[in-house]
Amino acid sequence: MKTIILLILFLIAASGIESARAQNKIGVLLPLMKNSPENEDRKTGELILKGIKDEITDYKSSGLSNQNIELIIEDTKRDNNVTLELINKLGSDKDVIAIFGPIYSSELVNNTGAAEFHKIPIITPTATSNELAKNNPYVFQLNPVYDTRGRLIAKYSIKELGMTNFIVLSESSYGKLYADSFIDEVSNNKGSIKGQEYYNKENPDFGTHIENLKAQILAEDEFIDFGNIDKAGLDKIRKRQAAFYNIDSLVQHSIAVSIYKLFGKNGKTVVDSLKLNALKITDKAKKIIPGKVDAIYMPISGSDEIASLLTEIELSGLILTLLGTSDWNNEKALDENKAKFKSLYIESDFYLSDLSNEYLSEINEEDYKNFYFGYDGMKTILDLISKGMNTREKLNESLETLSNYKTNHNLISIKNRSNASLNILKFTDSGLVKITDYVY
Repeated sequence: MKTIILLILFLIAASGIESARAQNKIGVLLPLMKNSPENEDRKTGELILKGIKDEITDYKSSGLSNQNIELIIEDTKRDNNVTLELINKLGSDKDVIAIFGPIYSSELVNNTGAAEFHKIPIITPTATSNELAKNNPYVFQLNPVYDTRGRLIAKYSIKELGMTNFIVLSESSYGKLYADSFIDEVSNNKGSIKGQEYYNKENPDFGTHIENLKAQILAEDEFIDFGNIDKAGLDKIRKRQAAFYNIDSLVQHSIAVSIYKLFGKNGKTVVDSLKLNALKITDKAKKIIPGKVDAIYMPISGSDEIASLLTEIELSGLILTLLGTSDWNNEKALDENKAKFKSLYIESDFYLSDLSNEYLSEINEEDYKNFYFGYDGMKTILDLISKGMNTREKLNESLETLSNYKTNHNLISIKNRSNASLNILKFTDSGLVKITDYVY
């Protein structure tokens, strides 16, 4: 009789534990577009969903899965009204502790209030519009917003690369979201914008815009023309130890170098003391290395613009460090055009240093990004749940303070409920190389 009672008590306890474990439901909102088999949004949704499911598999087999997880997967159809209905449906289910997705800013921009109404954290792995999370206490953006991206590369260039003066060539709508923040951050850090141009995506005319920027550079700067300098002048420069560049190479390629690049901020005084001939350059095609501008920031509309833009940079003769956005993260395009530019630094929301994940063999390389947005985003949530953050409030509070959380593709450091960290990449002879994680 005693044995039977103990067995009954054990079963009741086990049932209670299983019931408690079953409470951990996570809603997943993706554009699965079930009625549109060839739809690009459907492909994106399916790749993110694959990443989510593969992470669930890894979680369950890791030995760390002290919580039972149930996914409730819903199709947003990339429709605002459908998305709102689904948020309300999931928010009304008290067993759902979080919503992963939606993935597009347009699906969320008018629906963020529903998260606060239901007091349920909504975690979007990809949406990048400004303000979605900043003013909504239950919305989190794991992908940095446009404002952070522009400011971060400006801050890195000034604080880490020692740059001060910039020119900007930006696409006029999408690119401007980055450019405005970049320009403001430069100003906040006592830097200067020496020129800015905006192009229309439909008719970019890169050559004209770059010519305009070069004209502004030439108006402010003076140069030593190494294509037209005598031996005595070269000897004076060598003795002064102006070794910023290989002087023989400058002569060979007939490059004009700013006196401020050669001799620093007192370039004019040095040139006068050496009795060198400093010139104003009027030849628009002349190859020049400016001294009063350190870099050109170029937020483009997509990687399909890289080749034509770099061609025009080369034709302009403007030899300058390039700064770019995540849209420049295209190794093939950069490698094919690497002879056309000097150096390039970009911020990127995606960089893989480890390609050993067995799941990658199942998808194409161009699909890695969306796969990991799903995989790493879900892993972030599950790791917090495993640490006991298994209610809406606990999970929300832990996300607000999440810092230096390493994922496969990017670091996550949450500020104002959006990620403030990006990879800094540099293009070298070995391709795009990660320099550091950088937090704004």
